Amino acid sequence: MAFRDDHPDYETYQDGPLYYTRVPPAVVAPVKGLILQVACSARHLQTICNDIASRVPCEPTQNVGWDWLVNDLNSMLERVIRKKLYKFLDFLRDLARDHGGTEFVDELNTILTAHNFGYRMIPDDGDLGEGYSWEIHRAPE
Repeated sequence: MAFRDDHPDYETYQDGPLYYTRVPPAVVAPVKGLILQVACSARHLQTICNDIASRVPCEPTQNVGWDWLVNDLNSMLERVIRKKLYKFLDFLRDLARDHGGTEFVDELNTILTAHNFGYRMIPDDGDLGEGYSWEIHRAPE
């Protein structure tokens, strides 16, 4: 399910010890590393970059070489986190569903926890067990 369907009022939430309305900038590098672990070829990485580009929106990458695509991935991630939060989270949800799986989700949640992010990805029971959604993670009291 799309992030905004689960959390339609997320923009009214208050950031505090955890980020609820925006992506912590320090998340980009470890998420990029996780994406690079999932990408099995330059063609696959190009597809991932173009998926992000469609959400920004901006022109898709024309690059085909791995090193160029890694640079494009970094640029695309930086651009998408400056957009609405749901664009980044929907991208991650779709990536987990289509290419990631349980290990990807576990590692992603570890990264998000380490950077004080206020949401966790969980299996979406309403999607026949094949999808993911986002739940709010509360700060410890």
